[in-house]
Amino acid sequence: MKKKFPKRLKHGHQAAEIRQRLGKSATNGLGKDVVYGGVDGVITTFAVVAGVEGAQLDPKISLILGMANLLADGFSMAASNYLAVRTENEEKRMLREYEREQIKSEPHGEREEIKQIFEMKGFEGELLDKATEQVVKDENLWLDTMISEEYGLNPLPTNPLRPALATFTSFLIFGSIPLMPFIFKAPNQFTVGTFASLFAFFLIGSLKSRWSVEKPFVSGLKTMALGACAAFISYYIGKILGDLA
Repeated sequence: MKKKFPKRLKHGHQAAEIRQRLGKSATNGLGKDVVYGGVDGVITTFAVVAGVEGAQLDPKISLILGMANLLADGFSMAASNYLAVRTENEEKRMLREYEREQIKSEPHGEREEIKQIFEMKGFEGELLDKATEQVVKDENLWLDTMISEEYGLNPLPTNPLRPALATFTSFLIFGSIPLMPFIFKAPNQFTVGTFASLFAFFLIGSLKSRWSVEKPFVSGLKTMALGACAAFISYYIGKILGDLA
């Protein structure tokens, strides 16, 4: 049976379309940022709710601590993601300058590196020599090839704001779900919050299937099972600490 892939992966194959697509700055995809922010948002927020319930404290504390955690931890995660991408961009710039100096001081050695890179890809003989010469005659292409092949990094810079915003938005949206029963003063707030949290995990798992070939329902169940384990641990840690206090 032919596999179904997301529509966002479909693209044109005309020369101009290919050139435009390959020339764009790297985004690295936002799937991991959305999933990471969502899962962490639900787990950390529900951990507060479960801990308060386990310790048999006033439910209002769940709302207060939960909202504080939602905003502070969400911002912290977004800032961390932003700085991580910035650091990777800075690393690319540093490696690029280092390789530029190496090309000036050791041109023959750096040329040999390019030759061996193409040799490992199956080039040989006259074709290998032509491919090597084609790359080393353009310094920017030479540097891009070294960054990509020697260090395993995308030579194009990544916009750090996009993953940071994706993480923060996902954290707020999914992390607020365990708090909804407390915000709207629903009956049986903790029970409703628990089921709401499990549903949130299922939604995240289903959403995660957009970046994989796994079926949404299966992915949702797996993520929900992980969330159930986190909920169980959070509740009993709160209960133990409440008994000790």
